[in-house]
Amino acid sequence: MEKKLISKLELKEKKTLKQLIGELGLNEKYFAILVDGKKVSDLNQLLDKDSKIVILPKIQGG
Repeated sequence: MEKKLISKLELKEKKTLKQLIGELGLNEKYFAILVDGKKVSDLNQLLDKDSKIVILPKIQGG
């Protein structure tokens, strides 16, 4: 899958957030994830085709 800054994809079946992150080739410790506008701490959360998911890079300052 080509990586873009903004991307839209549709889930064809229910899956967990952890499965989706794995399919995208991302390491969850480097990203903040929102599902339907709420920060997610449980990657085993089940997603459905209507879920709105936002994946943002974690930013640290010094």
